[in-house]
Amino acid sequence: EQYKFNVLYHSRDFPPGYPIIESIVQAIKNSKRIIFVVTKKFCESFWCREEINIAFNHVKKRRRLLVTFLNGV
Repeated sequence: EQYKFNVLYHSRDFPPGYPIIESIVQAIKNSKRIIFVVTKKFCESFWCREEINIAFNHVKKRRRLLVTFLNGV
């Protein structure tokens, strides 16, 4: 709250019935910064891997992406 981050929750923020991939792309395009906290579970999820691929492709020139890896989680 101190830093005024907004967090995206797919269950809350993605419109029902709207294609997931389009929701992901739109959310990434609308973000000022993108932070991924990567865990083993994250890497096992198709949609999580897809999100990070889209983010990398979208922001590689703008340097707006921070990826943090957590071991043992």
